[in-house]
Amino acid sequence: MAPDMNNPKYDVAISFLSRDNPIALDFESRLSPSLNVFVYPKKQDEVAATDGLDTFRDVFLNQSRSALVLFGDGWGSTPWTRVEEAAIKDRCLRDGWEYLIFLILDSKSTLPKWLPQTRIRLNFEEYGIEQSVGVIKSRVQELGGTIHKETIEEFSARLKRKKDFQERRERFLSSPDAAEVAKKTALELFVQFESLTPSASEPQTQFPIRSKREFQSLKLESMGFTLVITWHYEASNSLYNSRLFIRIYEDDRNIRFDFERKWNKIEEQTYDFDITENEQIGWRERSHEKRFIDSKQLAEQHFRHFLEKIQEYILREK
Repeated sequence: MAPDMNNPKYDVAISFLSRDNPIALDFESRLSPSLNVFVYPKKQDEVAATDGLDTFRDVFLNQSRSALVLFGDGWGSTPWTRVEEAAIKDRCLRDGWEYLIFLILDSKSTLPKWLPQTRIRLNFEEYGIEQSVGVIKSRVQELGGTIHKETIEEFSARLKRKKDFQERRERFLSSPDAAEVAKKTALELFVQFESLTPSASEPQTQFPIRSKREFQSLKLESMGFTLVITWHYEASNSLYNSRLFIRIYEDDRNIRFDFERKWNKIEEQTYDFDITENEQIGWRERSHEKRFIDSKQLAEQHFRHFLEKIQEYILREK
């Protein structure tokens, strides 16, 4: 039977890498009150009873009014996103490119060669999540979809779910268990950074990077720049006044692990330990976006930025 594209099962199907799961769930929570959204973590029961690859392909090829791609380097190269990419390309060739909303999470990512230069592209760094949600709703309407107006009962049920989760989250974050999990997660973050740093036995093609741990900090040094990752806490059994600092300093000779000194600090970002509604552990930005990010993605993002600062310096000195 041919798919009924005038009445698809989903208004939006979201394709994303596993590291971007928190962002995908954030979009789902903002869109689902007014649209029917497919995002795998919320549809596991439906997929489990079928051939997963066939189901994913059918969702993006036949059962969705639009597709939202949360794009970053690596999308299209994992088993699931490879299937979704193929279905999305087939759908666009069959029905037109307006079906696709391509949200670029990192402007430095290398875009697929098949992606056309049209208004289907959005830069998440420019739009943020609220404006992106507005664009998605507008696109669904352009494609013949209807924005569902939430009933009082639905609104009340959603608020109750949110309130219940916030209560569970607050109980957990105020417990000694959370402090222990946070410390373990910070140490795992250090390992993620160290895994990105070439070992001393490997040939250094550009510049050497030295790593050193001291107490609750990890320091990476190269070419007069230092990246310091610090998990700061005041009590071993509480998250009170705890935070994760990621800082870049210039001129390594002035660096000490001494929080009273004024260093030649050129950048700083701060994160809180947090947990998502689907029980994912990670870090919440202390910024207006308050974006959640897991340790692997956080390490990759800041390590790459550290290398960029060094490369900018090298090019400037040439």
